Amino acid sequence: MRLFGNTNLGESERTPHTSRGQYITVPERIGKTNLILKLRNRELLSTNVQTLFTLGDVEDFITFSTVWGKNFFESEKREIEKIIMDSQDDLERFVYLLNEFLIINSMGFIQLSIDVDSGDFIIKHYFSFLVGALENMEDKGIDRACYFLEELYSNIFSMLSGNEVKVKEVECALRSKGDYCIFRKS
Repeated sequence: MRLFGNTNLGESERTPHTSRGQYITVPERIGKTNLILKLRNRELLSTNVQTLFTLGDVEDFITFSTVWGKNFFESEKREIEKIIMDSQDDLERFVYLLNEFLIINSMGFIQLSIDVDSGDFIIKHYFSFLVGALENMEDKGIDRACYFLEELYSNIFSMLSGNEVKVKEVECALRSKGDYCIFRKS
């Protein structure tokens, strides 16, 4: 898939986001549905993450989350390869299939914006399962929740591009109290 160059835009929107170029944003609009609202309620995961904090500290959480993201990617590698193959250079289809995968796994969903000139991208990840699990634990000293997703997206976009790609969370809904976290290609 050529998400970092000439891309089949389909019905995607080209929007100016920076002075450097135009971004393609897929999906164009995010609406609130009953399914989205259900993503907020993940008690099993919340209690597991809270248990981790009773046994360790922030550093343990970061290490655990990063290894967990890598292991999850490895265990789902075939499914992710299938998403990439089934997308056939169609950005909208890729985002649709990736969102289906994320929702099935109760992780939330994304909106992806790609700079058509540079290949840089921004991921808005809505309703992160980790933010939901940590939202009542401000006293634990954690300011970002999504190390798991950093690792997962780094692996997915590395596979997609054929080159090593690092993805970094630059704004976490845990801190901003918003509906989404923002990740960038770093």
